[in-house]
Amino acid sequence: MQTDKERVKLAFNTVDLGGIYQLSDRWQLGVMIKNLVGFALEDKYRGFELPRYFTLGVSHRRDGFIFALDSEYIWGDFGGRQKKTVDIWLLRAGVEKRLFPWLTGRAGLIFPLSARTSTLGNIRDDLSSPKVGPTLGLGYAYENWRIDASIYGDPARSYIKQRVALAAVLSLICQY
Repeated sequence: MQTDKERVKLAFNTVDLGGIYQLSDRWQLGVMIKNLVGFALEDKYRGFELPRYFTLGVSHRRDGFIFALDSEYIWGDFGGRQKKTVDIWLLRAGVEKRLFPWLTGRAGLIFPLSARTSTLGNIRDDLSSPKVGPTLGLGYAYENWRIDASIYGDPARSYIKQRVALAAVLSLICQY
């Protein structure tokens, strides 16, 4: 049986926008805004909101590795009729290495600089040391296509749920 919470996931969609600028052969700059626009497919979910995410990052290629650093800020209202607010700022660092011509391995850390929600207050202080979350990922490349997958301890969802919450991301990328 499907709960209302699960149905909201299926009935509410968002539009994200991002881009990468090649600064030089070794340096890239990226920017992304998530949940720029949200819309409900069913009338009963109109008025539902998700917080905005703004990410700014830089990467550097050196000796067969790619080192990356980014900052993500999550803010705004979320929920249905009774809105909640979130204000979270994360710093993330990672490294990737091509293992084979078609396979890339990735690892990283997520460090919350601040984390507040209207329901839980300042939740960063409640985290045990060292207050970081690890990430692992793999990338598969074939011609102009890439499939990237990662699993990570999601600090934002962990704070809200007050327990460890894992998240996964799967991306399909076409480069021409």
